[in-house]
Amino acid sequence: MANHAIQMSKIRQILRLYHQGWGKQRIASQTGVARNTLKKYLASY
Repeated sequence: MANHAIQMSKIRQILRLYHQGWGKQRIASQTGVARNTLKKYLASY
């Protein structure tokens, strides 16, 4: 699934879970977003 943009609602969900103390691996599993993509979005916001 390379090069597919994720929706802003998914990014907000990722950020919300991260700020609630969830680990990156758990967030990736819950949202279906690859860990590297997750790291990229967390670094951007």
